[in-house]
Amino acid sequence: MDCVINVFKEKGYTSQDVVSICKGILKTKKIGHAGTLDPDATGVLLLGVGKGTKITEYLMEYGKTYIFEMCFGESTDTLDLSGKVNGFSEKNYDKEKLKQILDDLNGQTIEQVPPMYSAVKVNGKKLYEYARQNKEIKRKSRKITIYDIKPLYLLENSCIIKVNCSKGTYIRVLIEDIAKKLDRLAYMKSLIRVNSAGFDIKDSIKIESLKKCNINDVSYSIYDSLNKMDSITLEDNLYKKITNGVKVKVNYINTDNIKVVCNDKFIGIGNITDNILKMNKVFDICK
Repeated sequence: MDCVINVFKEKGYTSQDVVSICKGILKTKKIGHAGTLDPDATGVLLLGVGKGTKITEYLMEYGKTYIFEMCFGESTDTLDLSGKVNGFSEKNYDKEKLKQILDDLNGQTIEQVPPMYSAVKVNGKKLYEYARQNKEIKRKSRKITIYDIKPLYLLENSCIIKVNCSKGTYIRVLIEDIAKKLDRLAYMKSLIRVNSAGFDIKDSIKIESLKKCNINDVSYSIYDSLNKMDSITLEDNLYKKITNGVKVKVNYINTDNIKVVCNDKFIGIGNITDNILKMNKVFDICK
């Protein structure tokens, strides 16, 4: 069973909970996910099964799209609805200024500092473990990219926003930063991931449904899951060399990651430099 499954993560589950449950359903130990969702968040959680675990790192490189609601007037220690209130401000906000802030963020690469309540590790320990001990740890900022962000609904004391962003983006921190520019406090009331690496929420499957269906009807091949990656087809006589990791000469532009097909099989993912193809991951499976 080598595939990718688009699971709908429901509220209350951690991403690892979903992995553990699906290991039982599919009767396999080899499952990994492509991007953590907080327990209170819902939406698309991509699972790599079998050799599909080898491509989760590539799937995480692609953009993700979220819809979130931010509520003004309070802040919490976790920056979301589950935390303890630790500050108050006016509940109303300048809607025109918010539109301008979002417009200015479009297409921008910015610095973000991971929140204390997160799974980022410092000195081998997760930040939320320090936070639960009331310890504040110095964190390094990270570069993230906001590809597109726009308001969907501007309500009296809250707003609903849609954002397409790079991996590693903390929506809770984005909300905090937006609120600061409005001279307000705010927290994340809800978050739903509607797309990840080209997989849409409308095609996702709930865990309960996964228990009852034929896995072949809801899974995607490893080759098709890498739908944003270019591919190259080699001559059949190169099959033995390429599957044994031998570098081969090709007529192709320099490419960091490319799907390699040979002998009607998806061989794996390679890099091309100066017309030399070197394999990084070998699957040798049917497309």
